Amino acid sequence: MKKIVISFLILFIFVVTLFHSCTYDIGQPVKPPFTHREIEGFENDTKLPAGWAQYNPDGDASWEVVSNIAHTGNHCVGFNNCSGNGNADMSGRRDALISPSYDFSEATTVSLSFDIAYAVLNFKNQLYPDSLTIFSSIDGGNTWKKIYLNGGEGLSNIPPITTSPPCWLPSVENEWRTDFISLNNLAGQPNVKFQFENHSAWGEWMCIDNITVTSSNGSSDCEKITYSKDIEPIMKTNCATKGCHVPNGASPDLTIFQGAKESADNGQLKKRMIDGNPSFMPSSGKLSDTDLEKVACWINAGAPNN
Repeated sequence: MKKIVISFLILFIFVVTLFHSCTYDIGQPVKPPFTHREIEGFENDTKLPAGWAQYNPDGDASWEVVSNIAHTGNHCVGFNNCSGNGNADMSGRRDALISPSYDFSEATTVSLSFDIAYAVLNFKNQLYPDSLTIFSSIDGGNTWKKIYLNGGEGLSNIPPITTSPPCWLPSVENEWRTDFISLNNLAGQPNVKFQFENHSAWGEWMCIDNITVTSSNGSSDCEKITYSKDIEPIMKTNCATKGCHVPNGASPDLTIFQGAKESADNGQLKKRMIDGNPSFMPSSGKLSDTDLEKVACWINAGAPNN
């Protein structure tokens, strides 16, 4: 009996030691890199999605889901600066669309992008330039910080229009554009909201689609983009072709970095290649979304020679 007890104790000690050794070897679980992307295209209902809210201090016209108008799909969200309050002058009125809360506590990179369509109204030789301001909040909406401001012809992808009434709404692809905002300063924040504020000048509809929030705990895809590896091949394959942006051809010369840098810095590269204003470059047609995202990343990084 004594031998059995001793043998059992020896076996027990061996098993415990082995388990402890294996546990130590396994160590703590490692969290793999992640990239999380949420896209709101306002496709599921004719009402605002759950978690989205409005700030409408005047109780009049407000942001709304618009049917049969979209960059992709069948809906977008829009603000009717044209006739949203009947015949009353809406100049100076501010109305906001507020997002749900996002948790970036484990992220190291954050970005926001959205598709927008807008036209400046030219009525009897007077411009009515509405504008869009975007704010972020790190305390659930108690305080806000401006992260984006654009308006008038800088926000529009087409020349001013003279068709009001009736009110203008986007109907073709090149009336839309995509804007990107790098927000790495929000990484680590657990309770972030965004506010899209329309500042009315009694102009035209402002439409937004595909609001995309991306976060990652590794290096972002944009950080991997370089001129030599990604951008130069795009330029030489699609733009620096015979009769186009080559030496003694159309300016700038996109066979060299200096030409691409010039076009990026003066806004022409984004305007023609990404926004398609007034038509998409290259002449052969709009580039793939993958290539356009690379170009946008490079431009937003300051168009470095890397």
